Order: sequence, then structure tokens, then C-alpha cells
Amino acid sequence: MDTPNQQFDPVTCENAIYSEEYLPLLIDYAGDFQQIIDRYKPVCYVILSVRQAIIYVYIGSAKIWSQNFTYRSIPKVFGLMDTAVLEQTGVLKLRRQPYIDLYGQDVLIGFLDTGIDYRNPVFRNADGTTRIEAIWDQSIPDGEAPDNFFYGSEYGKEQINQALESKNPLEVVPSMDTNGHGTFMAGVAAGNIDENNNFSGIAPNCEIIMVKLRQARKKLRNFFLVNDNVDCYAENDILTGMSYLIKKAEQLGKPIVICIGVGTNSGDHNGSSPLGRFIDYFGFVTGIVFVGGTGNEGNRGHHYESSSVLPEDFEELEINVGENVSGFSLELWATTPALFAIGFTSPSGEVIDPIQPRLNKKETIRFVLEKTVLELAYYIIEAGAGDFLVFMRFDSPAKGVWKIRAYNRSPVANSFNMWLPIQNFIPDSIYFNQPEPNVTITEPGNATTIITVSVYNGQTDSMYIHSGRGFTRGGKIQPAAAAPGVSVFGPLLNNQFGRKTGSSVSAAVGAAIAALLLEWAIVQGNDDDANSNVIRQYIVIGAREREIVYPNREWGYGEIDIFSIFERLRT
Repeated sequence: MDTPNQQFDPVTCENAIYSEEYLPLLIDYAGDFQQIIDRYKPVCYVILSVRQAIIYVYIGSAKIWSQNFTYRSIPKVFGLMDTAVLEQTGVLKLRRQPYIDLYGQDVLIGFLDTGIDYRNPVFRNADGTTRIEAIWDQSIPDGEAPDNFFYGSEYGKEQINQALESKNPLEVVPSMDTNGHGTFMAGVAAGNIDENNNFSGIAPNCEIIMVKLRQARKKLRNFFLVNDNVDCYAENDILTGMSYLIKKAEQLGKPIVICIGVGTNSGDHNGSSPLGRFIDYFGFVTGIVFVGGTGNEGNRGHHYESSSVLPEDFEELEINVGENVSGFSLELWATTPALFAIGFTSPSGEVIDPIQPRLNKKETIRFVLEKTVLELAYYIIEAGAGDFLVFMRFDSPAKGVWKIRAYNRSPVANSFNMWLPIQNFIPDSIYFNQPEPNVTITEPGNATTIITVSVYNGQTDSMYIHSGRGFTRGGKIQPAAAAPGVSVFGPLLNNQFGRKTGSSVSAAVGAAIAALLLEWAIVQGNDDDANSNVIRQYIVIGAREREIVYPNREWGYGEIDIFSIFERLRT
């Protein structure tokens, strides 16, 4: 299918992308895109693939809740996934082999993160030039935007080198990583060998492309009840970032690994989100690999799994809410043909009788004895997953134990799952009183072709307590394997080194291993058809096993080990 002609003013488009009066919508389409234009009348749009697009529509000062947009079309919000690896992953063994020379040569690693300190020596060649192919800083509106993306500022290798030769580099390339998360991720995956600091990235010859994600707009934060002081990124910006990375790889004629260091608890936890569908569409394309983490939700108390509820019976669950909580969202998912009516009891004892499920039904409840406002929306068949969804917003929830009853209105027994937001977005005082630690992989780690890695401690050879656990809600096998992610050594800001822990760190390790495998497969010509799904299977083949049953909800198929892959391939 031909890409539709983009007949709009790029300046107007950029203004809409940054304006709070416009909202991005994630659109699935088939056939004539003109039908989408006629229906929504967007001020501009970005085509992601032959089936996905982002459109920008005017809503003025209206709140998202007041509009009739579907759950799927509203971009979800994502947070950062955290805060002796070479030996633990088999890389040092590989480097000792005279016939296997893998350092990531002619492979790209793309990051969607907080940016990168391009001045750090770990990202520079011996002659002082940069190893960074490009930076797209979505947060800077004043520079030259990438072709057909209309916002942010793109800085190519030539500009970065000019900046490095300047006395004031940031006057030439003003993109900065003020958080340090992206710099650490890129360094662990692809930083130079630094003998003075006893450091080496896993794939030190890779070239880097960084997308610095801009913070989510206030309307989306308000809709999902995320505070302004938290790092928070919108699904539409992540999708455009991925599309940009793929197009840059095409222009450079090199394979790419896309490392995803963000995640969310929004969605069906089975890979059906717009982001998951995008990954699975491109995950079968030769030379493109996606790697992400399981998230840090395993032991947070943010997932509830019901028993099998008989027809006209109910199951009651409890959510603890601490003091001074501004709000939070909550999602209930159940497999079609499930139908549940939801009722509530507030901490003061006020009872809300079960609200009957109806197609596209929305309800706003104002409690008499508390200042809490509860908004609820039923999606009998959510478009992406094809399953039953109840989306709830608790605005100014009262302190104490909230009781929720789910009444089965289907003629057959059904169970359900519920998720609270990720720990970045809510205080520790919000949790289920009887949580289930399994099925806690954050999106997009539940997609089919992504290489999802869990977090283990390489020093103690034990699983990190907060590492997200599989499998997906539909029973797909994720994670693929476990990667070191506890107290990992890497570059910080201001040319310092230090240690970090979390799912993002494991994702960076996994991405670097995938880059070495892409070099072996495509650059060296051993498997010209390698894609994300193929590289995932190589990692599964070489996973180092423990004395447990596989596949495992925590370890996947075992500890990631690139040397074992080649040992097993030769037998």
C-alpha cells in the first residue's frame, strides 16, 4: 500500500505536537488512509507502517475523559525501568577465542531514553571523534527535525564532531542527558574499553543512535494521574522514536538492535498494545532486533489474579491506599466472553452497587463521605486485545482499604487480572493486599518477537527480588532469558563511573549480546535472514541452565550466555 501524501504545514504540525490543545491518537488502519483523515480531520499525522499511524487532533481545553476516544487510541505513559558482566554473559570467553572476533563492528544499537552525554570519552574513537551516528532530541523544538517527523532536533555525526572540537560543545549540539539513565545504558551496552577504570562495554565497536524522549504532555499525565515531577514518556513519542531508528538504519545500510529501557503496566499484558504490535510487525524484518526488560514490578504488589468466578458469583479484593495520594489508575482484564460488573466499598464504608457492563459505558461516581471521584469505563471488547477491559481512575482517593467486587455476568466461569501502575508512578503505600507476583512483565515486554530479559544478580547468582515475572496473560513464554542487572558498573554523568540496578540495565546487557549476534549473523554472513525472532531463538539455545524446570517464569530459559550459543551450535 502506498504511503498517503502528507499535505500539511510542517510548522503547524510541530506546534500541534508540542501544544496541550492537541492530542496524539494511535490509529490502526487498513486500506485507504483518507478515511481516517476524513473521520478525525487531524492537523497532521505520522505514518508508522502500512497499518499504524499517529494523528494529532484538536481538543482545546477539554479533558481526555470527556472525549469519546477508545482506550487503544490514547497513548499510554511509560516510566524508566530502574534506576563483572562480561564474564557472567560469556563475553570474555568469546573474546579469548582466536576465531570468533565479535565486538559489534558495523552494527547499530538504538536507544529510546533520557539522552546521552556525547562528550564522554567512552563514546569517542581513539582520534577523539564520536561513535554516535545521530541524536534525535525530541525535547528541543528549535533545531532541524528529522524528515517526516516534524518535531525535535536531529544532530548527525558531523555536527557532533564539530561540537567535540568546539570549546563549548553544548552551544553546537545542546542535547544533554540530565538524568544519566541513557548515558549509563549506552555505556554498558556499547562503551569503549577503558583499562584505567577497568571497564568495557559489551559491544564496544557498535555505533550508537540515541532518541532522547520528551516528557509526556500534561493532558496524558492528568488522564493517567501521574505527577508532574516523575519522568514519564508517551507511547506516541516512543513509537516515532522506534520508526526513526529503523529509518536511520535503512539509510546507513546496517542492522540495528533497538534497546527499550522504559515500560508500563497499562495494557493487556499479552503484547496487543500499539507498541507491541509495532514490535511484532518489524520483529520479523531482517536486520531489526528489539530488546527490553521485564520491568521491576515482580514484588511490588501491583498485580492481582482472581480465582475462577462462577456465573452470578463475585470475588472481592482489597487495595491499600496511603495518606495524601493524589490519584491512580487501575485496569481489569479478562478473556472474552467474560463480563464483570464492578462494585466498590470505600474506606469509610460507603457502598457503590455493581455497575452493569454496557458497550462503551462510562460512569463518574462522587463519594459522599470522601472527596474521592471515581471514573470507570467498560470496553466489552477492547479493539487491540479482543478481550474485556474495565479502566478506572481514582482521583483523590481516601486513605485506607478500598474493596472492589467483580461480579461475573457471563453464563460461564471466568477469571480476571488487575494491574496498578508501575512503581515510578504511584507511592509505595498503594498495593493489593493479596497480590500475585507472576504475570508482572511490563509492556512492551509481552510482545512475541521482543527479546525480553529478566534481572539477576551476577555476584550471588540469584534473581533480583523486583524483577518482573512471566508468563504473559495469554501464556506466551516471556522472558526469554535472564541477564545481569544488579550493581552493574558503568559510566555516569561528569565522566564518572558507578553502579546501577534494575530492568533497564539488564535490557542494555541483552541488547549488546544481540548486537554481537547480529554481527556474527549478518555482518559476517552466517545467517543473512536474522531478525528479532531469530536472535531470540539463538539466545534461548545458549541460555545457561539451572536445576529448575524450563521455561521458567523468572529465568525464562536460563542465564544469557553468548559463548554457550556457539558451543551448542558446533555440536
